[in-house]
Amino acid sequence: MRISQPALSMLALAVAVHLMATGTQVAAADLGVTGVKKKVVRVIHTRMRVVADYDGTAVVLRPSGKAVLVAGPDGAPVLTGLLETRPVPGAMPTHTINGDPLVFVPLPPPRRDLLNR
Repeated sequence: MRISQPALSMLALAVAVHLMATGTQVAAADLGVTGVKKKVVRVIHTRMRVVADYDGTAVVLRPSGKAVLVAGPDGAPVLTGLLETRPVPGAMPTHTINGDPLVFVPLPPPRRDLLNR
């Protein structure tokens, strides 16, 4: 089977154009997509002290993020942060909010004469 010279050159030109068009699309696709860079986030965990609220609920004191100007002992304004309480279910506090230690008084044993009624 013989192929004429002009037909062979036309076929070669068509294949070359197709490969060039495909190559430019691939190059454009590679240039258009950039890798996603993740932001590095560092988290610093601090231990929070579990204290007993005024009604005995176990809570932690966390900064609320709102700064307040308060008059200091000499009358000068002092910038302080407010604290918010968050309940902690199942925790056993050892101190109250004031800092006083909690004293656990054991319950008296049940009276036998009340149980036998």
